[in-house]
Order: sequence, then C-alpha cells, then structure tokens
Amino acid sequence: MALTSLLRHQRRELAMKLVKRELRTSPVHSLTGLPEPEIRTLYRMQHDRSPPSGPMPSASSFFSSRKNQAEVTLFGALYRHLGGKRIHRQLSADILMKAHDLYRAVHPDDGDGKGLDFTDAWVIARDLKSGATRFLPCRQCGLDYLIADHVDIPPSCPFCFFRRLRKQKEGR
Repeated sequence: MALTSLLRHQRRELAMKLVKRELRTSPVHSLTGLPEPEIRTLYRMQHDRSPPSGPMPSASSFFSSRKNQAEVTLFGALYRHLGGKRIHRQLSADILMKAHDLYRAVHPDDGDGKGLDFTDAWVIARDLKSGATRFLPCRQCGLDYLIADHVDIPPSCPFCFFRRLRKQKEGR
C-alpha cells in the first residue's frame, strides 16, 4: 500500500512539474499515467485557465522553413546528447525537461512567441522515438540535422543553407 501511495505521489509531483511548463494534458497523461481529468484540474489550479485542447501537432509541422528546421535540430541535438540512444526507446520526462532548459538558455523565451515551447519539445521527442523525425549527417559540414516525414522542404542541412545564404549576401 505504501509503495502505491509513494508512486502516486511521485507521478503527481512529476505532473505538476510538467503542468508548470504548460505541457498539454495528453502528453502529461502519457508521461505520468494520471487520469486526464486530474491533470486538467492541476492545470487550472496552476494557470487559472483551462489547458489548451485540440489535436497534437506532428514534428513535421515545425519544418516549414530552414530557420524552424535549425531550431528543431538544436533542440533535438541537446535532447539526443542528454538521452543518448535510449531516446529511440523511451521518452524520459527528466531528459526532456533538461534538454528544454538548455534550449531555452540558448534561445530564451522573451514573449515573442518564437522558439519551441515545452509541448513542441515533447512532440519532437515523441517523433524521434517513433522514427517520424530522424537525424541525418550532412555530407558537407558533417553536422547531424533533423528531417521529418511529409515536409515541404527538401531534406538538407539548414546550417549549410544559411552558410551559403550568408556567402551570397557577402558576395554582392
């Protein structure tokens, strides 16, 4: 009985950490196993509003431009560095939070709506686990970059794209 109570307390504590970061209800449920109505109540208590609803995006929705691809790759690289090969087997809330904290240290949230929020980070981690998003090595610069299924931009390195763009501007 005590173990069950302790486990429930740990799950609720994790849910509170995730809700504070404004992670949507269904990912909090998948990471903690807590019932969604309970998570919605926690969200309302924390933020004085209901949690967002609607379908979860896929990581492919973040690949609308090379700049967005670079942002997604930056987060993905931090997440992979912290999680290693296990990111393809399990989605760890702890690693996800650490990676997003590092990402935000590089790309602070200054209220402009730019960058990846915590739900975006969860979507990328989820799709890395499923294989819908994956790293490819660049043949030119050697860096790994992220690609996703069903995107409009061709699979190529966003960093080399920006390097070529800068050289073109400097050449004028």
